[in-house]
Amino acid sequence: MKQKILSLIIILMVGTQPLFSFYWEEDTLTKEVDFSNEVDDVEQEGEAWCVYASMEAVDGMEQCTHCFNYIHSFLVGKDDNVYGSSYIPDEEYKAAMKKFNEDSNSTCTSKETFSKFGVAGGDNRFFESEGYNNVNSTIFAKQLMDPNENISSPVLLQKADGEFGHCVVFVSSQYYNKDWYDRSSSITIMDPYRGYEEKISYGKLMEYDAVYSK
Repeated sequence: MKQKILSLIIILMVGTQPLFSFYWEEDTLTKEVDFSNEVDDVEQEGEAWCVYASMEAVDGMEQCTHCFNYIHSFLVGKDDNVYGSSYIPDEEYKAAMKKFNEDSNSTCTSKETFSKFGVAGGDNRFFESEGYNNVNSTIFAKQLMDPNENISSPVLLQKADGEFGHCVVFVSSQYYNKDWYDRSSSITIMDPYRGYEEKISYGKLMEYDAVYSK
């Protein structure tokens, strides 16, 4: 009889407890940066126009105009093919430059001719000439995490990929619980190669080694 009473007490005690115990840490938003209302989805119109497209996404100026600015400021008057003949054959380069010199609007009216005329070597002088300032990547990372640090305008991110590079626009981030790999943390960029926003990891973000802001 005593054994039956003891068994009943144990069953009743177990019945008052949840079968599994979960503990969810409360989400704490450490830092949020959001430029989603200031960055447009833009698809690059030329094979090597990622910089021009990223700039258009931020400042609204047409990619072909940014391309004109680059060629006018950094290529006119130079005899050498800055892109290398393996990427743009020398004769093709010379013909394009001749066309540019004869018609200053040709980067807009003949976009296909200048499709490969991107920013050679990620030349930061061009970013500066278009009103962008170079930001140390370590400082940028701190700005994304520190509530006391401020990012005042959208940011362009560039990384080298062999002889070439790629440029995207940082759009927004949410940094939860001081952990980029927390389930609630997120980072969003606009990639002009695809023409739309996408989420990336913090590790992927850190692959962009050049940072420019307005």
